[in-house]
Amino acid sequence: MSMFVEECRSEWKRLGVPDLAAEEMAAELEADLAEAGADGVTADELLGESDPRRFAATWATERGLVTEPPPEQGRTRLWVGLAVALIVILAALSTATLIRLRAKPAHAANPVKVPRLVGLKACDAVRVGHLAGLGMLHTVYRGRCGALVVYQKPAAGTYVPLHAPTKIGLSLVRIPRLVGLNGCHAKQVASKHGLHVLRWSPNGTFKFPKSSMCKNLVLTQTPTAGQIVGRPVTVTVRMSRLGS
Repeated sequence: MSMFVEECRSEWKRLGVPDLAAEEMAAELEADLAEAGADGVTADELLGESDPRRFAATWATERGLVTEPPPEQGRTRLWVGLAVALIVILAALSTATLIRLRAKPAHAANPVKVPRLVGLKACDAVRVGHLAGLGMLHTVYRGRCGALVVYQKPAAGTYVPLHAPTKIGLSLVRIPRLVGLNGCHAKQVASKHGLHVLRWSPNGTFKFPKSSMCKNLVLTQTPTAGQIVGRPVTVTVRMSRLGS
């Protein structure tokens, strides 16, 4: 068992998490780390710079096993140390030093290092993103929990603000409903989901809908709305003949 999991175990025990729940979470975390390792993803890439205690406390809180994050150990000593350090700094700083201090590290204002989500399963990626402090734009993947993440934005390793909006794309896509939409709207919806649209024509060929067909409505679509299929996907539609 990895040191990260062991430290999580210790934190859950300190927080009073029931043994059965702690064992279940430890086993799940160990399985995730093992699966990521088999895919060539290191623990650092998977978890970013997550502190084991903060990781464990956040996860336990989200599952309702503790009511609130525990106070950090050594807080009193930390404040005393900071106060002493501040006095020393104020006594020693010169005008030139103050000017230099304004040049903060590139990630000072962006404290969250984005973990690697590509290659993880959808629901695992959402959990890892939340625990890292990211704002995942989509959190529910009905029927696609096991789909793999094929891209992410922002990229792994970049520094972003806390709760920064984060988007992932999956190897599986749920087909949106295009029937009833006009041609232009249907293309916009399909593009948003990473789909291509082809229009069936009476001569048996398939063409990309023209902008002049914005008033024409989609009558049928294949695949139908709600189906879960692998990428890349082309949706074939039949359209009304209102405009041509």
